[in-house]
Amino acid sequence: MKMPAREQTIHIHNRIHRTFKAQPVTYGIPWPQGVYGDVDEFAVHDEAGHAMPAGSTVLNRWPDGSIQWSLLDIPLDIEPSASCHLRVGPPTSPPPI
Repeated sequence: MKMPAREQTIHIHNRIHRTFKAQPVTYGIPWPQGVYGDVDEFAVHDEAGHAMPAGSTVLNRWPDGSIQWSLLDIPLDIEPSASCHLRVGPPTSPPPI
C-alpha cells in the first residue's frame, strides 16, 4: 500500500512590480487522511531548505482525527515579479523564533 504524501510544495508568484518584506501570506493546505495529527508535526521550508517562521491552524479533521485542512500564515520576503517555492512537510531543523 502506498504511503500518503507527507510533503507539499507551495508555488507563490509576486505579480506586483515591487519588493515585499515580511509580507503576510495565508495559504490553505489539504492533507491526506492519516498524515498529520497536529500542526507541530510539519514546518515550512524555503528553497534552500531552511525552516521559516509560520503559524498553522487546523481548519478541519478527518474522522480518524488527523488533519484534513490546515491554514498557514507565513511572513514572506519576495522580489518584484519573482516566484518562490516553499516546502511544507516534516521539520528538518527547529523553526526560527
